[in-house]
Amino acid sequence: MARHSGASNGPRAEPDPLLQAIGSRIREARKRAGLTGSQLAETIGTNKTWIYSIEDGRQNVTIQGLRRLLRALGLEIQEVMPSGPDLSEEMARVRRLHNTSSALILLLVPLLDELRELQAATAEVLGAEKK
Repeated sequence: MARHSGASNGPRAEPDPLLQAIGSRIREARKRAGLTGSQLAETIGTNKTWIYSIEDGRQNVTIQGLRRLLRALGLEIQEVMPSGPDLSEEMARVRRLHNTSSALILLLVPLLDELRELQAATAEVLGAEKK
């Protein structure tokens, strides 16, 4: 089975609330099963860094990776997916991001129009200079 690298090429990512909720449920299940991160990693053919980064909510997990974790821990997907308050908090965060990006677009469109006009005017001046 392919091994996942725990290496990262940039600054350590901040935990995502949704990934943290999933990761904490995976950690709880691993501990209930009496497994260390190394033992779980060995069971599914990966490394402990990958396991711990998922449990910390700092690693996005593929559906295939999640399926391997769930099988090894004897869990169903609904047992690790947040619902209720966890999901409500995540949806509120997504809604805030959407509203913020919408507001920025409304502010930027007129500025882009002005920049296009400015660019056209400066191109005209530069073209006249060459003559």
